[in-house]
Amino acid sequence: MRCRILSLMASIAVISSCSVKEDRSECACLLVLDMSPCTNAPDNIRIDLKTLDERIEQNFIPGQDKPFYEYPVTKGECALTAFLCPRELSYGTDRILIDPGENCPELYASRSVFEVSGETAEHKVVLHKQFASVILNIEDSGLSRQDCDITVIGGINRISLVDFKPLERQLRHNVPVSAQEKLTFRLPRQNERCSGILVLEISRQGGSPRVFELGKYLSEAGYDWGKEDLEDIVVDIKESEIVIEISSSDWIIQSAEIVEI
Repeated sequence: MRCRILSLMASIAVISSCSVKEDRSECACLLVLDMSPCTNAPDNIRIDLKTLDERIEQNFIPGQDKPFYEYPVTKGECALTAFLCPRELSYGTDRILIDPGENCPELYASRSVFEVSGETAEHKVVLHKQFASVILNIEDSGLSRQDCDITVIGGINRISLVDFKPLERQLRHNVPVSAQEKLTFRLPRQNERCSGILVLEISRQGGSPRVFELGKYLSEAGYDWGKEDLEDIVVDIKESEIVIEISSSDWIIQSAEIVEI
């Protein structure tokens, strides 16, 4: 499989190489990638397009690049992956990594498989939210945030670059604690097994931790880890209960469930 980066002039040259008199079934298809939904993205977007006989890699720079890319491709199946590349993102050849102790990156990504068969085809690239932002409110008098250690522990700390499914390995993240700022952290997409072992440990400095079964609470609140765009979460830890609020990215509350503890 070849790997290339094309220019518009190269696209025009290949498409025009088939004459009107020839059998055009063997001619390349001009594939137009519509990046217009991504023009306001805060960072570069990595594009990886695989066709029957080659691989095309491209970096889209929002605000600089035109929102349409044109590629002559062999007719047949195409597989496209695209993801936002924030500066803190660490990734290898086939997976995105969450480094030990680090917060989950703000990952927006998509994967699609489609057929191209005509002389031209168009595909719109829409990235989807692959993380859940969590706001943690502590209203329990036995847990003062100023002298607490807060740790998120789970079983997912990497994401496949092939299909953006979660890959298992221990996640451990110490949540920064500040008297002025909100307690926040991000969770990567979970699979069914690992969502059940997701926990929150909160302890006074030097003391034994209290363990909160965050994955279990989210399941009871109806959280859906399979949604195309993951929703955000508010966790209120009170004297005798935990309140879970699930919200869309604009923080409009969609549901609220109370879990007794």
